[in-house]
Amino acid sequence: MFFYSPKITFGVDFSTLVSQDVFIHITGFSIQPSGSYQQATRCRNIKTLYYFGECTTDSSIYNSLEEVRADVEKAIATSQTFNTTCTYLDENDEVQVVKNTFFNLYCLNELTRDTYASNRVRHFELILLKNGFELTQEGEKQVISASGMMEEINEKTFEDFQAEPKDQDNWHTSPKYQQLLTNIFYLKLNPNDHEALNKYKEIVMNRRRVEEHDALMRFLKSDEFVNDKLADLSMNCLEAKALTNPFQMIKVARLVGAKWGYSLLEDKPGEFNKLDEGLYKLVKHAFRLHRPNPENQQDAGKMYEAMVNKATWRNFLKCSKGDVRWNIEVVKKHLELSDFKNPMVSGFAPLVVAKFGLTPSELPKGLYTFELDEGI
Repeated sequence: MFFYSPKITFGVDFSTLVSQDVFIHITGFSIQPSGSYQQATRCRNIKTLYYFGECTTDSSIYNSLEEVRADVEKAIATSQTFNTTCTYLDENDEVQVVKNTFFNLYCLNELTRDTYASNRVRHFELILLKNGFELTQEGEKQVISASGMMEEINEKTFEDFQAEPKDQDNWHTSPKYQQLLTNIFYLKLNPNDHEALNKYKEIVMNRRRVEEHDALMRFLKSDEFVNDKLADLSMNCLEAKALTNPFQMIKVARLVGAKWGYSLLEDKPGEFNKLDEGLYKLVKHAFRLHRPNPENQQDAGKMYEAMVNKATWRNFLKCSKGDVRWNIEVVKKHLELSDFKNPMVSGFAPLVVAKFGLTPSELPKGLYTFELDEGI
């Protein structure tokens, strides 16, 4: 059997009288070590479990649950987004954080996630040992590129898809095209448009590239659009969860960037100001960064680069010794692709509209923003 993250973790029970070999490949992108264990044990009669992990190791951000609670409390109190479920105003009109069940569970989950992230494979091994498995290692540990293998598979699938005789009935029904078609329809492309599919091939054939496309489009939205999205979270009483929401990350990146002298798509930094403790805690938690509070603009540039690229994709921004370089050419291509899904060119920041010569259409009365730019 072959288990592929994150589709199978529970709800599937493979019982057999004949013991089976189970293979699992752990990348750590989607699920925790406990989820990997759940995947592996869907088979109820295991002969040998073969596992391979290529997760990075890192030091934990937090050392205790008390430290998590203190950081999250400070972050929530600092953020102007949160004002109902986890906060209240005391008799002195000062923001206080409610230590309710949701807050406590959120902090516990953050500690668990942070602990597992330090070494996912080792934590997976500890779970196996706790449940009676005996571990052995065959040969020397090697590094393989799962992403490289997936690129080859995606490339072959895309080429086969383009070569299909699209004038015949049911040409697209092969299961191997399911994810590709999902990407195509989500981006509002025409599966018969060879030219458009080839132009955006690198994005269309890879689910993660589609996610990066959405992340970039979110980052280019106006402050009003971002605030509306965060208001929706507040209405749904998800204030603590919103600390790491993509739109919260964008809002924090803009606020902190302004403090450090950085602006969206601007090449020259302005005046640097050090962050106060509350805002630094919010940055540390929202972006899950280990870096200390920057004391100068050069250090701030590195942290701002990490924040922006984490909110979008890793090659969007480069900051080095005072130089700020945004990947403008890639932005142009993504904006062209966005026209298919967002033909009214709605929601972009005024700076983006001016810089790229966009022509937004006036929204008809009664049209809600959630009906535009699906998935953003």
